[in-house]
Amino acid sequence: MSKPEIISICIKPDEPGVPVGFSRVMVRAVRLIAGFGVEGDVRAGHPRRQLNLIDQAYANKLRDQGYKTDPGQLGEHLIVSEIDLASLEIGARLRLGETLIEVTGRRTGCSRFKAIQQTERDNVALGVMAKVIEGGMIAVGDPVTLLPISTR
Repeated sequence: MSKPEIISICIKPDEPGVPVGFSRVMVRAVRLIAGFGVEGDVRAGHPRRQLNLIDQAYANKLRDQGYKTDPGQLGEHLIVSEIDLASLEIGARLRLGETLIEVTGRRTGCSRFKAIQQTERDNVALGVMAKVIEGGMIAVGDPVTLLPISTR
């Protein structure tokens, strides 16, 4: 079994002329800002939804069901490996490299997801939302560590 790591990082640039939608742009590294989210991302600043994560195994299941699952096509910022995000409780904390995030809720699709995926279902589970507790740089390949409850 391999170690949990960041598989992909995607952002929705906060730039004039970039349409607001679901898909995102792949990047190799990005800065997470405590209490704010992903630097340069149009969705940054939301108090509970600063970071959207999905695990690779679940994204693969969605792909097998016919969904578009290339990095960013599920509206996620990060795809991680070897961690079942659906099993995490609200308040669970993860180290992404040297940063620290906290799960704030479950993430499901919306009308934009339905339109982009060309499906009738909009309440598809899509991983978790998190807030940034300790910021810093993260990169593809950085380790992901679920912290024990005693250190939360």
